Amino acid sequence: MIKQKHVFIIAALFMAGTIFFIFSKQSGNTRQDTAGDSSIEAAKNPAGGTSERQKKDSSTSAAQDSSGDSRHGDIDQPPDMSERMRIAMELRNNFSRDSVLKLASFLDDTEASVAQEALDSLGYIGLNSDLKQMIVDILIKKSMDDGYFHRGLALLTAATLDDGKQVLPVIEMYASSDDEGDATYAIRAMSLLHSEDSVSIINDMLGNLRFPDDIRNAFAVLAKINTPEAAAILEKNLYSRLQVIQEQCVWALSIDKSGNNVEYLAKAIASDSLTPQSLAVLTQSQAGPAIFGRILQRQDMPADKIIKLLEIMEENSILAPGSVRSETAQVIESLIDNPNPDLQIAAIRTLGKIGAAEDKSSLLVPKLQSDNPQIQSEALSAYAQYCTPDTYKPLLDLFGNEDEKIRRTAFLLSSPFLDKSDRAVLEEALQQNDPYMSEKARLILEKINE
Repeated sequence: MIKQKHVFIIAALFMAGTIFFIFSKQSGNTRQDTAGDSSIEAAKNPAGGTSERQKKDSSTSAAQDSSGDSRHGDIDQPPDMSERMRIAMELRNNFSRDSVLKLASFLDDTEASVAQEALDSLGYIGLNSDLKQMIVDILIKKSMDDGYFHRGLALLTAATLDDGKQVLPVIEMYASSDDEGDATYAIRAMSLLHSEDSVSIINDMLGNLRFPDDIRNAFAVLAKINTPEAAAILEKNLYSRLQVIQEQCVWALSIDKSGNNVEYLAKAIASDSLTPQSLAVLTQSQAGPAIFGRILQRQDMPADKIIKLLEIMEENSILAPGSVRSETAQVIESLIDNPNPDLQIAAIRTLGKIGAAEDKSSLLVPKLQSDNPQIQSEALSAYAQYCTPDTYKPLLDLFGNEDEKIRRTAFLLSSPFLDKSDRAVLEEALQQNDPYMSEKARLILEKINE
């Protein structure tokens, strides 16, 4: 009897313990859920209250607290990287404070692509909503965090949104850093601002820059700012003895042909201050035709110096955009009739090499009949690129030329277009004491007589 009583007691205690365990677990879950809700609310309102001032200026208050550490405890990030990326991409079209906070939580994502997408989305929201200041505050703090892997990108994104007041002090910090990567980001950020306050920063940086791209971008920023102070720095470096400095400075000054840039560069050419490498850069630039046009028309320029410039243009203009090549051809045209035969030859050769888009055959026709064999030869070589069914006829006059190379080249260039209207010229070629001419003329006559 006693044993049975003990059994009932033990069973009752076991049941009570089980019920207590179940209720305790449910109570714990309730407390955990409540805590989670509180932390989400805290992230949405980091100051911890809901005053009218916070409602009116919610973007600034949220940024001040959230930008210090974008990994909010309230937001459980999906373990799948593609899902996090999807969320970051979707949030860019939701212009809300909550979206900004959520994106801020992705800034420290272990996957670089997710963090970069979050930065891009924040920039997009900042450009297209009234949340710009909130986002700038977040990005500035991240850009100043030495431990943040994407701090440079954060600075660039902030620079697209800020007018310079908040970004420039950070840029100065980057500019004075011993890390060459920081200097690169500083220059790229200044290129987004175009602020006159950048001029002094760049001037202090130039002596320490090592990467050609950094030097080029720094000069490009100065050229775009185009203040007297910026122009003075560029003009000074145009005469640098360091090839990389001069070359990148030439590139920056020749981006366009506005302002005093053409004058600066023409003056440097006239004084023999530019290296062949720098002149090569100039031939491919937008300002190149205007600059060379000014130089080539100078009466005090010796012929041998003009010929050297034409040789540089000949070698490098082919890499220039089509519009630049066409403008360069127009500049050269005036030299084709120069009394100096050496200048004529150099000008014709350059005209043929640069590959202007417009038909220049009419300029070359008179030169095909020149008494100077070298002028004839260069004119024929240049004419080749313009030889079409509409322009081949002037070449027929060269079929009887004394120079074997000239007559054979003329025949070769025109042969695809010869027809019955050219029968008389072909019959004359058939009688020539030149096996190549007579055989080719015979084959073409047979074809057109079929």
